[in-house]
Parts: sequence; structure tokens; C-alpha cells
Amino acid sequence: MQQTSTPGARIGTTGWTLSGITTSPGGTSCDHCGRLLKHLYDVVDHSTGRAMTVGRGCCKKVTGWSLSAAQAAQLLRAAASAARKEAAWNTFIHAHPEAAARITADIAHWNRTRPPALGGGPAHEVKLWITTEDPAKWAHRISRYLSHAN
Repeated sequence: MQQTSTPGARIGTTGWTLSGITTSPGGTSCDHCGRLLKHLYDVVDHSTGRAMTVGRGCCKKVTGWSLSAAQAAQLLRAAASAARKEAAWNTFIHAHPEAAARITADIAHWNRTRPPALGGGPAHEVKLWITTEDPAKWAHRISRYLSHAN
């Protein structure tokens, strides 16, 4: 049995998250209907804490949302990417608390003073660099940002 897990990807506008995809050549029982299925989704209802492993059809019955295999895989990839970025930012905060505070303050200021159509500013870009690049590059990026931000 192959299982793909992630911290959880919200399913539509519901309180349900998709936490994994289970693929089993011999089939696994759906927690909703009991049928043996080869491809199932691991879902969690955060309002009750109830976790279920369900087939695609039962996912619609349980959560109210249909998810194709491609949509489910994309949701899990996006959630995993967001979790990696959050972990990288948290690592940066612990390694460079003053710079992180400055970047966070600059992002808040930009968001308050600029129309959303302008997109993110320099602080948004440096945070993206931090969350996606090798930590060995942080010192250069931060010193460059701080020298231009003053």
C-alpha cells in the first residue's frame, strides 16, 4: 500500500481537509461505504476531529466536494509546499529575529499603504527568497535588502 501524506489541504470552503491519498493494489475499505477500493482519500473534519479514508465518490458524499485524482494530488502538493515555506520562515525567524521582525513590519506597512493591484513589495520578495532558497544565501539577501530598505 502506498500512502501520500501532507499536513492537510482544505477541501473547498468546508471544514474538511485532505491529508493524504492511499493507493492499494489489493484495495482498502472505504470508511463510508465499506467497498474495497484501490484509490482512497484520507480526510479530516476539523469541526469534529473525525478522520476517514474514503473513495472519490464517498468524498463527495461526506465533504460535499468532488475531487479528481489530479485535483487531490495538486492540493497535497500545494499544502506540502506551504508547509516547507512556513518551516523555512520559522527557521529564519529563530536564526535572524531582528531581520525577520523588520521584514514582517515592512510587509505589514506595504499591505496597509498600497493597493492590492500593485502586488507585493520588496519585503514580500525577500520573504519569498527566504522561504524558497538555500539558507546559505540568506546572509547576502538580507544584507542587500536591509541596505536598500533604509
